[in-house]
Amino acid sequence: MRVLICFFASLSLLFSAELLNVIETNSNVMNINLKKNLLYISTDGGEMQIYDLDSNQFSKSLTIPTIKTYFSDEQKAKIFSTDELNGVIAMLGEGDYGKKVLFIYKDEKLKSLNLENQSIKKALFIDDKTMVFASLSNEIYFYDLETKSVTYSHKFSTSALNDMEISLDKKIIALGCESGKVYLFDVKAKKISKTLDLHKDNIYDVAISQNGVVVSGSADKNAGLVANEKTKMLNATFLVYAVGVSQDGTKAAFMSDENSDITIFNTQNLSTIDVVKTEQSTINGILFYKNNMLISSAYEKDIKIWRY
Repeated sequence: MRVLICFFASLSLLFSAELLNVIETNSNVMNINLKKNLLYISTDGGEMQIYDLDSNQFSKSLTIPTIKTYFSDEQKAKIFSTDELNGVIAMLGEGDYGKKVLFIYKDEKLKSLNLENQSIKKALFIDDKTMVFASLSNEIYFYDLETKSVTYSHKFSTSALNDMEISLDKKIIALGCESGKVYLFDVKAKKISKTLDLHKDNIYDVAISQNGVVVSGSADKNAGLVANEKTKMLNATFLVYAVGVSQDGTKAAFMSDENSDITIFNTQNLSTIDVVKTEQSTINGILFYKNNMLISSAYEKDIKIWRY
């Protein structure tokens, strides 16, 4: 018995991520996006907050207009996603009666663009004047911010789309779908470069590193990993709602159980680096920062920063 106690005590010391900071937002977190040292936080309270990780303080807050619904004439709008490029901020938000609106913040001014397609789930920058929209119908659209028009579209399949990410160099778009497939789309060539048949069920989240390492999380209770042209699967004990990968592709992470614990692992040999006991509700965001820090978010007001 004494030997077993010592064994489990040694395991707890081996996996002992340290909680460095708790960021308290004003509303529940919908999405997080990291640009250098700035964390862009989209919330369900009509507010996007920017947190400076180096100075450990909020640096800016943007608020979008309240909306009308079938139940209220004044309700705070959800912000579904936020992206930034060269000082310009784009927020995909909620408009009146469930419509989707793209908000652009530039030169200290906030402008809104009504979107015809109401099934847009995410909006990310490709370059200074072009954004890519991801639609629930498993289509992407290239949108010209100057002409306010769609210049290109591509439909991948009839399966619903759940998540989209773009590589840091803006060359590859990764999309996770209900079919269990991950599509990698070449931005310049405007064609699918790879179709990864990773999962047997719905994909909730995808992540892609600068050097092309792809991680996916699925309802089949697996995290998928594609690195160096090899596909590997890591088992979880619950639906994998969130994944993350470091920019150099050497480390990745996934929500690994119903307690919202996060397993961090080495992408080369799949060894476990740490298990983060978040004590959060269902994780909706995992981001790597610097060499040994991890950021976790859920649909709640607290974002946690860990050292592993």
